[in-house]
Amino acid sequence: MTAKRKRTREDTDQPLLVEFADACALLNISRPTLQKMTEDGRIRSVKIGRKHMVPRAEIHRFVNGEAA
Repeated sequence: MTAKRKRTREDTDQPLLVEFADACALLNISRPTLQKMTEDGRIRSVKIGRKHMVPRAEIHRFVNGEAA
């Protein structure tokens, strides 16, 4: 059985997915760099309709150096 993670204010105030432009701003990288990183699997993204979105948890995972 896994331990439940306590929900924080950050969990409820922030969207689960961010648009590419917002992810680029958070990571301080260009859009082409983010596209390359998603293509080679370093950062996961999801496509909703015509938009590519990046899960906020994926940004945290990447910044913390955890494996994809």
